[in-house]
Amino acid sequence: MPIWKRALFLILLALPAATRALERIELLPPGPQTYVRISNATSFFSRLERSPFGRLWHDPQFRAFMGQPAGSGPFAGFDGEVVLIYGDGKEASPGVVAAMSAEAYRQRFPATNETGKAEAVRRVPAPGGGERWQAFANGTFVAGSDREWVGQCLARLEGEKIQEPTGPALLDLHLPMRPLIDRWVKKMDANTATSTRALIDALGLGGIGDLLVTVEPGTKTMEIRADLAVDDLSKGVFGLLDPR
Repeated sequence: MPIWKRALFLILLALPAATRALERIELLPPGPQTYVRISNATSFFSRLERSPFGRLWHDPQFRAFMGQPAGSGPFAGFDGEVVLIYGDGKEASPGVVAAMSAEAYRQRFPATNETGKAEAVRRVPAPGGGERWQAFANGTFVAGSDREWVGQCLARLEGEKIQEPTGPALLDLHLPMRPLIDRWVKKMDANTATSTRALIDALGLGGIGDLLVTVEPGTKTMEIRADLAVDDLSKGVFGLLDPR
């Protein structure tokens, strides 16, 4: 093979790796994670306000019955993509990965360096007591109870470009059902003489994987989609369903 063809071949092989950017969802801790992700918090809540649910929530009679709106809750203060992490189903290990400008980070956490560049992992008081670790780099704020994980996120953010989400503003709720079911089965089997695991497997529920619920608010409708991963649709109750 001529040298120029060999060089071109190597360049083409390296191009995808060189141009691919890091998505914030890739920064989540390893293993199955329960999380809520909003692709663009500002746009999502703006659209939610104009949706049928938002109009109902702000109706004077409804507000008088339910109380004042709660606003955007834990997403308040973030303008772009936000991922709230709730743990792996075995133990709670809350964390957050969110888009944030260097200026916004300095205003919220005054001890940040003047340049807004990557800084060492910081220990800060956690809401409700205790402590958490946080870091900022490359337009991304990371915080959590695991210092090692926050440090690993910082190292990746320093060396990789971030891929910002595109398309409509969506909310994704991701639930790893299998570890949740396993915990429940273990608890039930410890307190009953019968085998809950045998029942779960007979119903085909042992093959359930992840549940992903996606919410897209609109001015006239609110679209909610749910996708459930199942290992074998021929087992248990799933064999009674039409998979088409």
